Amino acid sequence: MAFATESFAGRYFGRGDRTHLRRLLTLGGCTSIALGLSFALAFVLFPQPLFGLLTVHQEVIATVQTYVLWLIPVLGLGAIAYMLDGYFLGLTAGSVLRNATVLAAGVGFLPLAFLAQSVGSAHLLWLALVGLMAARALTLLWAVPKSLASPLP
Repeated sequence: MAFATESFAGRYFGRGDRTHLRRLLTLGGCTSIALGLSFALAFVLFPQPLFGLLTVHQEVIATVQTYVLWLIPVLGLGAIAYMLDGYFLGLTAGSVLRNATVLAAGVGFLPLAFLAQSVGSAHLLWLALVGLMAARALTLLWAVPKSLASPLP
């Protein structure tokens, strides 16, 4: 979805078409979330056959089942973040992407990642990844209204 969003966002931005940019955000966001959560739920509901396509090592599949529920927030929030990445790439708003990435890594990921390392908890590491995706999605969502309000070409 990020590639399609990027392509259409660039086209609509170039035309100065705010109406279609808004529609793109709605459609792209809904579709991204639906696809991300569908994949996550498929792996949660059918871990053995789906992870079995990725590896033949049963001990890996058994271990994965301990963490598989983390796919729901990671892929749900990641879907929003990556779709918005495509949106801002299409608008050629590199500074928005840079700033969002730095802030998300510094606030959403690093504190939890360091805590996970010091405690030795894989679940905290997954939480750090969720924090990164949440912070990335929120920082990019914060920039959307300004992108629609600023003068378009």
